[in-house]
Amino acid sequence: MGERRDLRSPEVRIPSEKIAVPGTAPSPIGRERLYDALDAGADQPVTLLSAPAGYGKTMLLTAWVRRTTSPVAWVRIDGGDNDPRHLWPAVRSALRATGAVPDQALSCLAVPDSGGHQEYPEHPAGPRVTLVLDGLEALTDPLALHGLELLLRHQPGWLRLVLAARRDPPLPLYRLRLVDRLHEVHEEALRFSEDEAAELLLQHGLVLAPRELARLMRLTEGWPAALRLAAARLRQERDPSAFLAAFTGDERSVADYLTGEILSRSPPAEREFLLRTSVCERLTADLAGALTGRDDAAAVLDGLHRGDVLISRSGSSWHRYHPLLRSHLYAELRRRRARLVPGLHRAAADWFAAHDLPVEAVRQAIAASDLPRASALLDRHGTGLVLSGRGGTVRRLLGELPEPALEAEPGLLLAAALADLDAGDTVAGSRHLALHARSSPRPHDPRVRALRQIAHVERARMHGSLREALHIAEEIPLAALDGDDLSALATADRGMVHVELGHLAQGKADLESALAIAVRRGLDHLTAQCMSCLAAVAAAECGFARAAHLGEQAARFATAHGWERTALCAPAYEAAAWAELQRSESAAAERYARLARQSVRGQAGPSMEFGARLVGAVSAYERGLQYERLLELRRAWAACAGRPLMPELAAFAAVAEVEMALAAGRRAWAAEALDRARFRLDGSAETEVLEASVLAAGGHHEAARAALRHALDGSAEPVVVSTLIEAWLLEARLCAAHGEQPRAAHALREAVDLAGPRQALRPFRVSAPGLRHLFIRALTGAGPLEPFASEVLRVMPDGTGPAPAVVLTPRETSLLQRLPSLRTMDELAADLFVSVNTLKTHLRSIYRKLQVSSRREAVVAARERGLL
Repeated sequence: MGERRDLRSPEVRIPSEKIAVPGTAPSPIGRERLYDALDAGADQPVTLLSAPAGYGKTMLLTAWVRRTTSPVAWVRIDGGDNDPRHLWPAVRSALRATGAVPDQALSCLAVPDSGGHQEYPEHPAGPRVTLVLDGLEALTDPLALHGLELLLRHQPGWLRLVLAARRDPPLPLYRLRLVDRLHEVHEEALRFSEDEAAELLLQHGLVLAPRELARLMRLTEGWPAALRLAAARLRQERDPSAFLAAFTGDERSVADYLTGEILSRSPPAEREFLLRTSVCERLTADLAGALTGRDDAAAVLDGLHRGDVLISRSGSSWHRYHPLLRSHLYAELRRRRARLVPGLHRAAADWFAAHDLPVEAVRQAIAASDLPRASALLDRHGTGLVLSGRGGTVRRLLGELPEPALEAEPGLLLAAALADLDAGDTVAGSRHLALHARSSPRPHDPRVRALRQIAHVERARMHGSLREALHIAEEIPLAALDGDDLSALATADRGMVHVELGHLAQGKADLESALAIAVRRGLDHLTAQCMSCLAAVAAAECGFARAAHLGEQAARFATAHGWERTALCAPAYEAAAWAELQRSESAAAERYARLARQSVRGQAGPSMEFGARLVGAVSAYERGLQYERLLELRRAWAACAGRPLMPELAAFAAVAEVEMALAAGRRAWAAEALDRARFRLDGSAETEVLEASVLAAGGHHEAARAALRHALDGSAEPVVVSTLIEAWLLEARLCAAHGEQPRAAHALREAVDLAGPRQALRPFRVSAPGLRHLFIRALTGAGPLEPFASEVLRVMPDGTGPAPAVVLTPRETSLLQRLPSLRTMDELAADLFVSVNTLKTHLRSIYRKLQVSSRREAVVAARERGLL
């Protein structure tokens, strides 16, 4: 055992400020979650608070300590504490100052020079003491660290240690983790949230617009020091937007902080490494080696992570500097080593290109002012990037090239046109297509010809020229493309045109074929597009359960790739919204309708725009905003005047508009909707059913029934099957009004036969007033559709008051629930594990309570009372 030093003799004088809790600092901003995070470590002996400079560790601990009622000792660690004869007297003095630790426990704070063992006795029962060691990164001496390690190893139960440092200290923390004795709070938790940043700015008298606040958060990534520095500067600025647009790590106050608190601690070789690698937003060890010429780049990066540099990992091999640190380093590189900058960017461009990362390669080539290299890379990869869903990135990169460079490369023009159309910009897309046609009127490469045709198909679709789009799509030589990426895209485009024209079978076949190729070849963007459009097909076919399922699947897939706010998702959102409306799931329908409206803004064709407005209007109508939503639907029709519309969409909208207009007492508007339906859906069952609805609302029942005849007998084909459900429900209402109960019951059964497989509940809720009791009698014993009939009763309005309460025993309730089935008395008795005689006793009791005399009447009465 090594020599022991008695820290009691001689006693070192400890400055009072070293062991005092720091004075009141600016209060942390609504950071209760961090106080809770520190409190959560109360059951573990050691808490580690580790984050680089500027994350507010001391400020947080100060505020936390002032909240607690238990005794706290505080030691500010500095370089002098690398001498154990300074460190341990400070610890003893801080603990003694709490008045909660007896001298017997303090007297044992002695440290061996090497090896050795130390025990810390328990003191009599009393409050637990927290010892805060702040600034622990300053402790580097092996003997001082060894003493702290002994304290961790033999820590008495009366002591809780809180260690605050800019990096994890060189202590065997893994042992503590293994036995669950360590609670950790790192920089991820200390970053400000957007709400906390807004509160900080408010304390400085600042309120930023949401877009400005979002930009500030992107720049600072929640780093508290940067937010405080920015807030101080923003108070002096008249134009916050202009300041934030120019705010970088080279801003004076930020640069001073980065230099003084972080970079000044880096040795020259490390500083040179940081400067050279600052040309890249992210880097691997291999890329860092290519930029610095160092074979030990991986070790340097690992050292930066262990040090006090603002660096983070992304995945297993990528590293990135904090945006403000990188911008500061890059500005310093350009000032001090300007001649190196182009060569570093060219080296980075070569590395990214060699590793099949074309976007980063193009950005680096542009930064190097190597426009021929950037153009060549975009010419080679631009179309593929658009097909992979990165059209917006391609547009931004092309925007950094001068127009002559763009016009000199036909491939760039075609990529630009596709990217424009992907963004919904038909004006720019048309201009680039025209330039491509002039520069390359007859391309020899069949793939280039096919790609230009695909672009023309998409432009024609967005203009609403669907016949032209179909003509071009059918001329694309798919056989020559041999099932590759362009074949999938061309097939999907043709399928979408078919769908918008109402050719659902052809469109579905094309979309499923394209989806299979896209999945096989890993074309995620096209996969999402096909999934979204197939959801729309399911809704148009009135397969509402399938439409809701496919819409949800497409939305999840797109969201996983960051495409949830793009027009790509609009068909899926619209299909899911309409399906949930028909299934009477109003909350889900409203959510999807809101997403649909957000996704189509300025980047969708006429059918998608109209569909979003339709589902938005009907879902809001469900909440009681009848007149306003009717006006919205009329405005949607006006915006679509003279433009082609998917027939199924027009049919859904026409039926909904007439229903809403009649409910609002606007029969003239209903008549206008009927006229629009005759123009767009001439000869269809929809026009017959809508005419019957308008006539019935005016009291012309016989004329209404005559108008329904062709729809009901099949001589007029419906565009969508849901229209026939509406027709049979209207027939049921008209028959019931004239006392023709058998015919009304027959009409209800026909409606259920059509609606059941499609889960179309909404028509029964909005189009069958006063038919509930007739429905109960007509649909008792509905066989396979019995569960759907029960769902209908759940949503169907009841025009009468509540029936007298009926109280059944649990056994009677179990029997009543089985009565709608076709099981015999013997089978029911076996199900309930009773004898047939006992079962009959329960059944007679049910009949008596419901005041009925047969099994069928019992089922009807139970449904009327809501017991089934």
